[in-house]
Amino acid sequence: MKKQKIVKYLLITAFILLLTNVALELFIKKDPNIIEPTTLSVSEVNSKFISIVTGLGIDKSWIKSKKLKHKLSDSVSSVYEVKTPASLPIAVIISELNSALIQQNLIITSRELVKRKVATLKILSDKTIMLQADIVSDTLIHRNTVALGFIIYDTQSLSDKQIDEIRAQPEYLAFILTPSNRGESLIERITDSRKEYVVLLNDDIDNVKFKLKPSYNKSRLIKSVRTIFGGFRESKLFLIDETSNLHKSPADSIVSKEFAVRRHNLVPLSNFVTIRSQKDKDIQSVFKSCCESGDSTGNKVFLISGEDFCKVSNEIHNLRKKGFQFVPPSALKFGLK
Repeated sequence: MKKQKIVKYLLITAFILLLTNVALELFIKKDPNIIEPTTLSVSEVNSKFISIVTGLGIDKSWIKSKKLKHKLSDSVSSVYEVKTPASLPIAVIISELNSALIQQNLIITSRELVKRKVATLKILSDKTIMLQADIVSDTLIHRNTVALGFIIYDTQSLSDKQIDEIRAQPEYLAFILTPSNRGESLIERITDSRKEYVVLLNDDIDNVKFKLKPSYNKSRLIKSVRTIFGGFRESKLFLIDETSNLHKSPADSIVSKEFAVRRHNLVPLSNFVTIRSQKDKDIQSVFKSCCESGDSTGNKVFLISGEDFCKVSNEIHNLRKKGFQFVPPSALKFGLK
């Protein structure tokens, strides 16, 4: 009986200890200051570092590796020297590295020499150096940048709510308006948000006071131009649809002359790059490809729907990090496809 009691007590004790261990694991939190070592190798850390800095528009030729006489750690026998243009603050590079590497249990430390415009940074895992780099600001180098602009082409079919969502975006952009009561009602809404609007002349102008019918005589056309210009005088650009009957008719020269008198040349829609999603590519891929294509060394203005513009916001953010500039469409040169 005594042996049975002893066994019984031992089993109860073992069960209590098991429950205690489970409770400790569930309820006792780990010290948040303890950082586990990374699972990445030194070569993987190097690869990620190169990927992040080149993703900011830094050319690979600006990145040099220098051998050291004495290793920084068992696996680190060289350091990087990375030249950066003045347009890319060193703080931005460090911030991007932190954002990307903190999830890999890596810590970045940096020491900046302000006079020399050099920052020495180290990437560490559990106090072990995985990578060291000198980031050097160089005023003689420049990122290849392109200035981009956006024009929302389907403004008139968007609801007020959709327009407000686009207006809330921080990017510079313009809305296309056609001469109409609806177009006039949107002017204040657009300009109050520090956005631009541009006016499109085509065959879809239904309002009699704005209508530009090819069969109208000269005086009637001039009267319509005056009304359009008066109602939309804050328009940054006046566009013409080359596929319209208006553009193909003799009335076009009369209308163009009247706008020229008012120091506005009619800009053809074909001067802009229209982007839409394709069967094999989503809008983000199409947009990125258009931005980075080598078809033109100049600036580009995109015609894009309101819905698609909202979809490319992440790509806009990524391109800005590379040095792309997003400016008001009226600030750009046209005629580049």
